[in-house]
Amino acid sequence: MNEIRFFCRGNPQTQGNKTGFAIKKFGQYTGKVAMVEGRRPASRAAFAVWRMAVTVEARNEKNRTGWKTADEPLEMAIVFYLPKPKKPEWPVPATALDLDKLTRSIFDSLKDADIYVNDNRVVGFFNNSPRKFYEDDQHPCGVQIIVRRLNPSLV
Repeated sequence: MNEIRFFCRGNPQTQGNKTGFAIKKFGQYTGKVAMVEGRRPASRAAFAVWRMAVTVEARNEKNRTGWKTADEPLEMAIVFYLPKPKKPEWPVPATALDLDKLTRSIFDSLKDADIYVNDNRVVGFFNNSPRKFYEDDQHPCGVQIIVRRLNPSLV
């Protein structure tokens, strides 16, 4: 099998907004810092739900199709469909939710699902991706993901 594709419904979340907390032990600061994803507890919870949803959907598709964990060059297509505000400034979501941080959460979820051994195996994108659009009648909120083993003749 050279390709795996699936759609994961949900509200896409970014990865990369870290918050640090000073660690105390017996009431004294240890000089160490704990880093967590997100600035607020609600955003941390939404991020965890999103990452798990993508991981589970990817793992289900892997099991359904018989995809073998990739340890070779890969290319991907990723298209996000984001919630549309009541009065968007532009016809596409050119605000908030940075595309690189949205993509980062997908890369780590796919590694957790054993789609590939490491996200460094991804050498490029195809189909003019990654992209982000607003959800519509044909495309609910979520992400469309395609992972393709790179044709050896193109390497």
